[in-house]
Amino acid sequence: MSRNYKKLSSRPTQQNPFEPEETSTALETYPISLEPINIHGQAESKAQQWQHQEDVFADPSDEQDSHESEETGGLYAHVDFNATVHSRLKGRRLLYFTSLFSSIGVYLFGFEQGVMSLIITEKSFLSYFDNPSSIEIGTLIALLELSALFSALVVPKVSDAKGRKYTILTGALLFCIGGMFQTFAPFEQIWIMMIGRIISGSGIGFLSSIINLYQSECSPNDQRGMIASMTFSCNILGFASSIWLDFVCSFLSGTYAWKVPLLVQVFLGAVLFFGGFYIVESPRWLLAIDRDNEGYAILKLFNDDDPDPEKAKKEFLAIKHTIESEKKLLEREQRSWLGTVVKNRRIITIGASSLFFAQFNGINLVSYYAPLIFEEVGFEGKSAFVITGINAIIYLLSTLIPWFLVDNIRIGGRRRLLIAGGLLMGSSLFVSGIMSALNNKFGSIMVAVLIVLYNAAFGFSWGPLAWLYASEIYADSYTRSVGASLGTSINWFSNFVVGELSPELLDLISWRLYFIYGAFCFVSCIVVYKFYPETTGVELEDMDKLFEEFRKK
Repeated sequence: MSRNYKKLSSRPTQQNPFEPEETSTALETYPISLEPINIHGQAESKAQQWQHQEDVFADPSDEQDSHESEETGGLYAHVDFNATVHSRLKGRRLLYFTSLFSSIGVYLFGFEQGVMSLIITEKSFLSYFDNPSSIEIGTLIALLELSALFSALVVPKVSDAKGRKYTILTGALLFCIGGMFQTFAPFEQIWIMMIGRIISGSGIGFLSSIINLYQSECSPNDQRGMIASMTFSCNILGFASSIWLDFVCSFLSGTYAWKVPLLVQVFLGAVLFFGGFYIVESPRWLLAIDRDNEGYAILKLFNDDDPDPEKAKKEFLAIKHTIESEKKLLEREQRSWLGTVVKNRRIITIGASSLFFAQFNGINLVSYYAPLIFEEVGFEGKSAFVITGINAIIYLLSTLIPWFLVDNIRIGGRRRLLIAGGLLMGSSLFVSGIMSALNNKFGSIMVAVLIVLYNAAFGFSWGPLAWLYASEIYADSYTRSVGASLGTSINWFSNFVVGELSPELLDLISWRLYFIYGAFCFVSCIVVYKFYPETTGVELEDMDKLFEEFRKK
């Protein structure tokens, strides 16, 4: 891997510990001089300075040779991207490469969910661990969710101190280490596999918290929704592919039937870790810590094919204006995690509520019991595997719908898709409850059909858009990382609660449970209508104004 270094400014930079000390052929960089300018004896704000200093946005063709004299006082500031890759990938191509490659982190979670749901029923797995009890199996599943919950809470500290890219690399590395523990658990001891689940869960917590935030900070406002929808499609692609991989591996003998799928997880995590060195850092994070040269260079790369030649400059000024405004407010306040939550409690509550409803709208109930219901209809053994896989493919195809609608305010947008999905999901669950109460063959067939319909509705609405909304509604970088972290923790907590309570409640109240989750779906529609403003096409830095105007209506 080659790295590009360019003589930029005298500001010291924070070196990413994952970055090697190699140098390579220079890539385009954009010099930024931010020395204070004094007018009438008073220093201007940086926002004012940028308006006066045209050399901030100097064209690289006018740049002096990178080996300029030491009299300039410059230091070699690290431009945080790979020269070989990004000399070819610019504009939309770079955006799609960055977004889709980082989406491997979301793919891993979907893949892990599908793999474990089927592995725990594999006879060779149960035999290898001496037929673990239902409590041990339940603990094995829950440990990943709980460790993801707690690890997500530390992401703001890590991502703001070390960067979004560093956080992705850390999550991928933890996932790989945990996967190795699970695959090669020695001495046939299930507690060693539990340790692996805790480590992997920590990696999942990092990845699930940072990926959508990272992508929202890199994406232009007119494609932010599509990028997030593509990311969720990767999650469901991981789930669907794991089911088919399990089906193929079920023909293998001995422990290979469950170790091969687990080993594939490790390989995918390694791809994300080593390939992660080639993705760019979030330009908004770089600008937030005053690494302006690098941040502006990456903005230029992302906007390389934009018809507006001033697009990168406008984004730079808007982002820095928001950062400087926030810094002025913080001069009178001590920034802390709790203080940020209290100060922004309304908008953080809205963001967290989207991920709360994404779980309490019943997706875990449906996912958990889909194979059982398909068996009741008449699909058994290998055929149950196949119909579950077909359901997963339909689920995946439904996630393609928001690619084309979520950024189109005329026929789609966030609010319309969330409300439409919630209504369709709620209706499917209510009718499923009625059909289950019939307790006959026709009712079972209808429930199976409604499960497919429910999954499709979730796939184009609350599945992708809850994560998108929870990561895009914060105006400044620190609040964004805190809000995304808290929302992710709420998601994992809700995931754990729904997963733990649903089996017990289904035994206790049977088909009536469908009505409870159906009611949550309808309530979520009301909440969206009353409290969620439409964020389609809005710049991240303008979110505070949007929510303030919406609240006054």
